[in-house]
Amino acid sequence: MRKTLEFIGYALGISIGLFLFTLIPNFFKYAFSLGALYLGYQFYKRNEGWGMRIAMIVTSIALALLFSVVYTALAYVNGWYINPIYLHGVEGK
Repeated sequence: MRKTLEFIGYALGISIGLFLFTLIPNFFKYAFSLGALYLGYQFYKRNEGWGMRIAMIVTSIALALLFSVVYTALAYVNGWYINPIYLHGVEGK
């Protein structure tokens, strides 16, 4: 149970860092990238199995992409800031 909660916590932390890296347009976005990298390093120090490491990479990237899609949909509906690259091919606005 502890390993599962640890995995979920690290995966959420890394994916939120990656998501914020893609969302924020200024130089401050690199702080989130370094934070995600640091969390990944801490996870790798604690877990030596290849299966857990690969699962962490895949889960973090999938969650970051999911967060991007959900935020873009909510931002488009509510009029929040959206990085213009996400709107390529979308009519309106």
